Amino acid sequence: IGPMHWLRQERLSAVRAALLAACEDRPSIAQTALRWGFTHLGEFSRAYRSTFGERPRDTLARRS
Repeated sequence: IGPMHWLRQERLSAVRAALLAACEDRPSIAQTALRWGFTHLGEFSRAYRSTFGERPRDTLARRS
């Protein structure tokens, strides 16, 4: 895979890990995505769903 694709996959994995590791305080998905460099949230959501087969909010809800 190309370096940009690899980097995006790493950043998506980091967002997923942050959402799954969230404790009692529910992190904002947008803030978490922005922290990892995703500035277009619609594109982030599409890439996340394409990669993991679920929406970011589903990951966050599953964590509890």
